[in-house]
Amino acid sequence: MSQRPDWKAYEDGTMPIDQQQALTAALRDDEQLRRDYLAYQEYVQVLRKSVMAEPVPVFDLLPAPRPAIRRPFVLAGAAAFAAAAIFFASQRPEPVPVVGPAFTTAPEIARFSTGDAEKAAEWVSSRTHLKSPVLAMKGRATLRAAAYGKDWGGYAFECQEGKILLRFAGQDQYSSCGTVTEGDLNFYESNGLGWRQGGISFHLGGDVGVPLKKYAVAIHRELSGVIPPSAANVRGVR
Repeated sequence: MSQRPDWKAYEDGTMPIDQQQALTAALRDDEQLRRDYLAYQEYVQVLRKSVMAEPVPVFDLLPAPRPAIRRPFVLAGAAAFAAAAIFFASQRPEPVPVVGPAFTTAPEIARFSTGDAEKAAEWVSSRTHLKSPVLAMKGRATLRAAAYGKDWGGYAFECQEGKILLRFAGQDQYSSCGTVTEGDLNFYESNGLGWRQGGISFHLGGDVGVPLKKYAVAIHRELSGVIPPSAANVRGVR
């Protein structure tokens, strides 16, 4: 690739789906690109560790022993020093907490082109530990492919407004996210919309202009009668 990819946008889901898909395909064939991606991930880890490990200054507020005759001056000096220490400590900016992605951003490993919802679910289930739901979206969107990564499965759809990608996994970090409401349903805001349903964590992203809430509601309602009630417990699911 002639220009270095925006790995941050690739990982946090803000990259357009067509660019994300092209970059994922390139990762499978380009060794130099994979090394660049790994270098980015290592840089992010080092940066996070350095922020979280930043030392907090500790001030020694105990005055040195002085002759009794000078004690009032020593105490006054110590009080002034303590006041100064408190002032400067209060002016020191707090480190910004580094929060990882609320939903898995592991790269796509493989993709299976299909318009059959049952075959898509079977294909993902056979390659992951997840119990993949059957999702047809009839009358709303057209299934184009199934896909999976190291710790997720998913389906790619095409709707009248563009492309959408649904991922599902066994865990999430949605508790740190804000929420939006659509009708009687609540969704987490995480570079798209996320929710928990039937023991599985879901994330929906799409092209700019795609009304994600509209499709998130449609998916939620369809899956209400599809996801197996015996799905394994999921970390982060209430």
